[in-house]
Amino acid sequence: MNWYLRRGNKPVGPVSFEDIKKGLLGGQIEPDELLWQEEANEWKAALAWSEFRTLSVPVYQEIHSVSETEEVWTILRESLKGPEMTGPWSLTAIRNALREGHLKPSDYLWKKGMTGWARLSLRPENLISGDPEIPSQL
Repeated sequence: MNWYLRRGNKPVGPVSFEDIKKGLLGGQIEPDELLWQEEANEWKAALAWSEFRTLSVPVYQEIHSVSETEEVWTILRESLKGPEMTGPWSLTAIRNALREGHLKPSDYLWKKGMTGWARLSLRPENLISGDPEIPSQL
């Protein structure tokens, strides 16, 4: 059965189940992105579909406790030269770089143990929420 993604209010597909699964695990598809399946009556967030609910996607993956100062994170961001990976970073350094505008909420981070990249704005470490000095827009 084929699946369709909704990107910019336009359906994209058909996409196979395996490609959706790989995209969720690899961080290319966000858990709240809308999907539609042939013969379905509605578009639903990816993790609202029972087929994907049990996946451990990078955005929600639990990471063993990491201190604020432990430098274990890698950042992926777009630069003038193309994609750029930097690190290791601590959570404190990431927050400071966000405040100073060196990083954006739409940049990605990864740590050993995660299955893929996740946007800074979506991780449960709350890198952005509650800090008025960090712009929350993507």
